[in-house]
Amino acid sequence: MQKLLVVIASTRPGRAGLPIGRWFLEQAEKHGKFGLEVADLKEIGLPLLDEPKHPRFGDYQHDHTKAWSAMIRGPTHSPSLHRSTTSPPLLRCLNAIDYLFHEWSYKPAGFVSYGGIAAGTRSVQMTKQILTAVKIMPIPEAVQIPFFSHSWIRMARSAARSRWKNRRRRCSTSSIVGGGASGPPRTGLMVLEGTRPTSRRREYLRHRLRGRRRSPRSRS
Repeated sequence: MQKLLVVIASTRPGRAGLPIGRWFLEQAEKHGKFGLEVADLKEIGLPLLDEPKHPRFGDYQHDHTKAWSAMIRGPTHSPSLHRSTTSPPLLRCLNAIDYLFHEWSYKPAGFVSYGGIAAGTRSVQMTKQILTAVKIMPIPEAVQIPFFSHSWIRMARSAARSRWKNRRRRCSTSSIVGGGASGPPRTGLMVLEGTRPTSRRREYLRHRLRGRRRSPRSRS
């Protein structure tokens, strides 16, 4: 079985690369044709290139370089995850590439990019030019996620609706309503799951709000 190395190139706090990387790993596991490995550059923590000799010699002096070399040497495919707020590629990713030379040779590489309207494609195009210098073959097929924050919000809402529907299938009417079939419906579960109230529930909420807004004198 061929090995697939997923390189998460984003390292800054609050990064979206980690959840997007987990999503990509789930899709790759469903594919079932690759042995998966993950290289999170934030967890690896490579310092700014500190090897005294050129990487083409392969004479590494530091343990972190040796570990990085062993991780890259095995897999046969290497997709990279990029986020782009500006056009230049991510510096941590360029630093990780500069550490090695022969380990990259003739490996295909794809990209999962995300960002605004350009979906990180500017950063990807500049990174491809650098990859070819170390004999990596970038493939044209790619996953591009524009306006990723809105996309993930839609995916979260869709997942919440699916959980709500599954819960309604599993639970009886009395367990959801809480007061029996004729009792008043509860709105807490409905709101937390992100579903819209029905017309009867909207009318019930309006009635409850009117009762709360009325003063004690008007009630008497």
